Amino acid sequence: MADTASLLDKLLDSCPFLEKIDFDPGSEPNTALSLTQELARFPRLRQVNVSSCWGLEAFRVLATKPSLHRLGIPTIIGPWNGPSEVVSVRDLRELSVGGDAPSLSCLFSLARFYALKSANIYLDSADAEMSLTVTDITGLLALFYNAVSTSGLESFEFAPWPHRYEAPFDVKPPLRELVAPILPIRSLRSFTLTSKYPVASLDDTDIEALTNAWPGLQHFSAGRGPFTSGSSVSFHALHHLHKRCKGLFELSLPRICWPTIGIDVIPTPLDNGSPTHPLQELSLPPQVVRKTDLPLPGSGAELSDEGAEAMACYLFALFPRLDLDRCKRVWDESRPREMRFGTNSATRRALGPKDLHCDDRWWRVTGHMYSLCRARDGL
Repeated sequence: MADTASLLDKLLDSCPFLEKIDFDPGSEPNTALSLTQELARFPRLRQVNVSSCWGLEAFRVLATKPSLHRLGIPTIIGPWNGPSEVVSVRDLRELSVGGDAPSLSCLFSLARFYALKSANIYLDSADAEMSLTVTDITGLLALFYNAVSTSGLESFEFAPWPHRYEAPFDVKPPLRELVAPILPIRSLRSFTLTSKYPVASLDDTDIEALTNAWPGLQHFSAGRGPFTSGSSVSFHALHHLHKRCKGLFELSLPRICWPTIGIDVIPTPLDNGSPTHPLQELSLPPQVVRKTDLPLPGSGAELSDEGAEAMACYLFALFPRLDLDRCKRVWDESRPREMRFGTNSATRRALGPKDLHCDDRWWRVTGHMYSLCRARDGL
């Protein structure tokens, strides 16, 4: 500890205007607090990443430093016992924290943020035997909302990565119920949900609930990972996004439920007099499954080449500013590489080509979109 403190002292003398530092305070709580206090002596620090935080006082020292605008703590270690005064955080703009549900719940029950604009929460546990429940997630988000409700939060990324999730594998709560505690954050501009395992289901009603709560969304990212296999949204959800979120710039969804042309009702692409929608990136990951899992729940009808071209035209009618370079990247990334078995030896050993089915409808639609982009831009 003495050597590290001495090093910080020398660094302060030689670099008094240091603005950013990554730091490991160690695993002994008293030592970590002392070193954190040494770190707080730097007068111009604006960004700090510390590997862990062992106590409320250590968090208070950093989070309430007036010059600090960005704080990252991959591992909050708690919960912290005993009565404590609420920590008022008045200058911090960006916060990124990780830890298990009890530790993060303790943090957000004891802190109040008044200027926070961006928050990333990584919910995990080092204990593989610790299970996570729906109540754990909603309870944590409720505490988080109380902690940031007056800050005008604009960006939120939530990553629940449980080792064990007590909800049955394919019976998960709707996304609107899982994130219900934070729907009142009307200032939200960016929402990202990531997870290695399914934690929720997603359908049109979820999209409507989230976009009604957050009409100012500019970035919405909810790929396939966090959702059950039956999760999908229809063109009605895309139409609702078009009408409700006038500033949406990037959109990522798990799967489209394709309509049957001539049978299903497809909403009118544009309302009379509505301005051009700014969406530039639309991403839907390809779905590769065992043939024994077919048909995909909620996946909709088959899609002919003519139908794929019609869907591409419809999407451009909804979102005429889709960008050529972005569409090309999405198109290239959406190609069914898993069907080629070029690099994934584990998959190649586990499944033969005859065992797999690639739902390539989005791949074919984006191919037509790319061609339309080139024709539109004269390339």
